[in-house]
Amino acid sequence: MVSVGAMRRSARRRESLHLEMVYRHHPRFARPGGPRRLLGRDGAGAASVEGGDVMMLSPRTVAIGMSERTSAVGVERLAAALLADDAVDRVIAIAPPHRRAMMHLDTVTTVVDEESMLRFGPLPALETFEIERLGDRLVSRARSADEMDAVLARGLGVPSLRVLTPPLDAYAAAREQWDDGCNVLALAPGRVIAYERAAATNDYLRAQGVEVLEFAGDELGRGRGGPRRMSRPVARG
Repeated sequence: MVSVGAMRRSARRRESLHLEMVYRHHPRFARPGGPRRLLGRDGAGAASVEGGDVMMLSPRTVAIGMSERTSAVGVERLAAALLADDAVDRVIAIAPPHRRAMMHLDTVTTVVDEESMLRFGPLPALETFEIERLGDRLVSRARSADEMDAVLARGLGVPSLRVLTPPLDAYAAAREQWDDGCNVLALAPGRVIAYERAAATNDYLRAQGVEVLEFAGDELGRGRGGPRRMSRPVARG
């Protein structure tokens, strides 16, 4: 199953075309009829979904950020396709502020292990929407901002969410967040890849028992992309 989302900005729309060609024609992904395409390049701009906003919380729950790059229409279309295909049981839509510094959901929070998420300290509590399929229709339940952590815990399948927020002052927090300090890629529970320049955040994670593998990635970060956003796993254990 493959989702190739429409990009919000015209400069990135060729990426969707290239990815679709890879998944349709590369021998590694070849199958009769090609892969299932859940959300493609059609509707670019109006129904945009970018990968940094799509986050698997558990095998049956996906979170999608309605950021400045992913539209509500795009979330609705992707949620409908995932639920119709029985790929997941629940989609959690999260509404972060529409700011470039919070370009995607994984700019401000990422999963570290089965019960923990790394979070940008100044991020306010956010309104969420739990979307499920009831018969032949979608049902969306709005949750207030103060329920966000409880909603995410349900998505992870744990009693409560462990929120990891580095104890930084406002200026240091903003600097590390701009360097994608909260964007880490979990290779395994409690084992993540992170930019080496997010030194304070990485030290904090290690103090919390998380193994941090650092890399430089200076060129990757020029376009506001962190380790997680630069990956496209084809299999997860």
